[in-house]
Amino acid sequence: MSIVNDDKDGWTYYTSIKPFNLPSQQNLQNLYLENYNNAFNILIESLLIDKDVLSKHFNTINIKTNKLNEKYFIIINCDKNNNLIKLNNYSLEFEKSKFLNLKNKKIKQILIKHYKPLNLYVNGPSLLLDSNNKNYYVELCNYKKLN
Repeated sequence: MSIVNDDKDGWTYYTSIKPFNLPSQQNLQNLYLENYNNAFNILIESLLIDKDVLSKHFNTINIKTNKLNEKYFIIINCDKNNNLIKLNNYSLEFEKSKFLNLKNKKIKQILIKHYKPLNLYVNGPSLLLDSNNKNYYVELCNYKKLN
């Protein structure tokens, strides 16, 4: 910390920032928003299952029912360290559960846009009702099986 004397107004500033020569652009908020969006995109990418994997799943016969699989579940583990989205170049960590709670509608819209051309109905993301209430799920239902 440096002490800066400014004779204009008689004040002594104990920082390197003086009210009369503030930076013209604030980079801290922009940096946070950029990393926030990167973390959100990482979460979204983890929810986008490869078309070949889904095709194989829905064309496989379920042993219990002797019918083709009708649903595919994506489980999102939000327990302790699994809840954190860490970015290599940023010191703050973002939580999956916060995105899933606060951006639920946007996440669902993105998932619908991705899975609708594959004839899949998206249910969720929703809180999984289990013993610790820290997991979420997305259910993908095959349109062909709904009709």
